[in-house]
Amino acid sequence: MDARVSSLRLRKMRTRAGLIDAAVDLCLSRGYQDTTVEHIAGAAGVSPRTFARYFPTKASALLAVLDELGEEVAATLRVLPSEMGPLTAMRTALQKALASAHRERFHSRSGDRIVRVVTASEALRRAAIVYRSPPVEEAMARRFKAGTEDGPMELGMTLISVIVLHAWNVVAASGALLTSPLIGEELDRTFVEFATLVADLDAGEPDQGRPEGGRAAEPRRGCK
Repeated sequence: MDARVSSLRLRKMRTRAGLIDAAVDLCLSRGYQDTTVEHIAGAAGVSPRTFARYFPTKASALLAVLDELGEEVAATLRVLPSEMGPLTAMRTALQKALASAHRERFHSRSGDRIVRVVTASEALRRAAIVYRSPPVEEAMARRFKAGTEDGPMELGMTLISVIVLHAWNVVAASGALLTSPLIGEELDRTFVEFATLVADLDAGEPDQGRPEGGRAAEPRRGCK
């Protein structure tokens, strides 16, 4: 019984990987808009109905490689010091995930090209920004001390998505082969740029209710 279950699980993993490979191949050769679920299913040797058992849309098939990266990021987030801030923790977790022993799952043939597909399509760039890994959300919610749908949490996760996507855009535009050091360096640079922008905004923002160069405005009193 255990052997049959293991065999079935392995076949499902291979089918899923085959669908991701087919989706990336076709999107790179035909373009995202001209690739359909039927094309992907046919190239993978399965029916559209089988495709639907694994992915609800073609975009989800292309973004599926982020699920595996997310699992590694979440595992690192859980063991980082609790006093480490959310953005610093995410930066550290991303770097460790990319440099981990399992990075070949991300830097596989499809893993290398998925970044180019995502950054080449406006539809997929938008999908990548709103993409959320449940394990990462759960781990980050603890650091934000908020629910997964609370304002600070959602803002933080959106900012992180934009930072990562920007780094991927730069790497993809360079035409270089995706490697862990290359992605890591660009992620570091982008996080530093973001931190610099935030620090500049904080330093240049006048206090609420305080005119520049003057005292805080007196509160307006109502008429009695």
